Amino acid sequence: MPPIELSTLLGLVGTLDDSTDPGSASARFRKYLHENVQQVSDVRTYVNEALSQSGDQFNKALQDLINHIGQLLEFQVVYGRYRGARGQIGFDGVWHSPTGQTLVIETKTTDVYTVKTSTLLGYINALVSEGQIKSPASVLGLYVYGRFDVQTSQLENAIIIEGRREQLRVMSVDALCNLLELKQEYDLDHNTALGLLLPAPVRVDPLVNLIFDMVAQEKREAVEAKIVEPPTAEASPATETQTRAYYLLPASDAEDGVAVIENMHRWLDKGLWGLGQRTGYRKDFVPGDRLCFYAARIGVAVEAMVASSFFELSPKQSPVTYEVPYGIRLEKVRWLASPVELSAEVRQQLSAFQERDPNKGWAWFVQGTSKLTEKDFKLLTGSIADSQTSTTKPKQAVRRGPPTTLISISEDYKGKNVRAIIFQKQRYNTSSWKEAMLALFDTLRSQNRQQFEDTAITLVGRTRPYFSQEKDDLRSPQRIPNTKLYVEANLSANSIVRLCYTLIMKMGYTQADMTFETE
Repeated sequence: MPPIELSTLLGLVGTLDDSTDPGSASARFRKYLHENVQQVSDVRTYVNEALSQSGDQFNKALQDLINHIGQLLEFQVVYGRYRGARGQIGFDGVWHSPTGQTLVIETKTTDVYTVKTSTLLGYINALVSEGQIKSPASVLGLYVYGRFDVQTSQLENAIIIEGRREQLRVMSVDALCNLLELKQEYDLDHNTALGLLLPAPVRVDPLVNLIFDMVAQEKREAVEAKIVEPPTAEASPATETQTRAYYLLPASDAEDGVAVIENMHRWLDKGLWGLGQRTGYRKDFVPGDRLCFYAARIGVAVEAMVASSFFELSPKQSPVTYEVPYGIRLEKVRWLASPVELSAEVRQQLSAFQERDPNKGWAWFVQGTSKLTEKDFKLLTGSIADSQTSTTKPKQAVRRGPPTTLISISEDYKGKNVRAIIFQKQRYNTSSWKEAMLALFDTLRSQNRQQFEDTAITLVGRTRPYFSQEKDDLRSPQRIPNTKLYVEANLSANSIVRLCYTLIMKMGYTQADMTFETE
């Protein structure tokens, strides 16, 4: 983990802007990244936090993080502007390779908006005209997306139709982090990393050999670090426990843009899970095997038992419209009360990391099916009472929906003191943001307790709920008087305001029904 959370760091450096002052907020932020954020695991943590938050500050931070990855990949990086300005070239970054190749970077938080290729091509032409790029034949435009949502193929289709394959490329920031992990974990040299970003050459030997070398290395390490579970004293050769296998399966956002948790629900709620052609151990799954599911960027969220061998999945059986070739049936599906995050503290307890530094890259563990020991499975599903995860104490499973997108606000409440909250023309004097939040909740409860509780419990953050009946679900639980609910109190002023507006609007009120008096 980085020594400081991204939100805290941004609060310390100040508002990122396009100032060229060496002591500006952006200069301090980039200096901190250069000096303190070197490992891909730390980079991923910051990238995931930037993507999980909304607001201009986090979008700017994501742009700087992408450029920082370029530096870690041994490019000489020129940071671009956050906002366009008259007379200035609006690129987000220019990466110069020692080979003479140059990449012009355009970062996008999401792909829900249509992108015109002419914009990036215009930046490239302007850089060439001004002499900032010496060799026009050795320039590539690279779009880096924070996440792919609904219109994933829009830009790709535009590049193909316009015949720009040799000039423009598209990749996700996750893939860019994977490339950095290959460099750091497999000693990938700069030229090879660059070759993976450029249009594919006619001869494919280098790419095939690279994949072969990495797989071979991983197999060697697996053999050398092979772990055999010690038999229990009471176990006999014929016991079911000894024949049962344990696996961790990855889950991610769906091809049709559905977020990971919602995507998991539409499969698991039907007692199904989809498998691809390359899903590891697909042919080994047998009834009785235990599975746990890692939700990308969230943690282990579900456990289940295999109820069938894999089978060809027909379109009628599938809960999605795109092709998924195989499936397995599941039973005893249990959603964990809180996802188990794969922190460094948790990773160092896992058998799979006995021969590895838990603070280094670990994406390899969750990007494909991993076979687990029984102990590791219990740790990851919160079944070991003395583990360091937040779900080690057995609790009733709660069905969590997808993370809630909180209402956006135009005013910045950071650094402001709240004097009162006014709801439906009633004024409630307060001395803190937490007090203002609780005053609103008490009013909503008094008007319709059942609706308040039923609505509040549906509001879910990226890794934790905002409300829960179990205080262990929350990082800093605050009991809501006269209810069974706790609310997460470790929230900034802006987060509290956004949470309050989201709650009242879900209950049928409008933003005009509530205001905050500040000083």
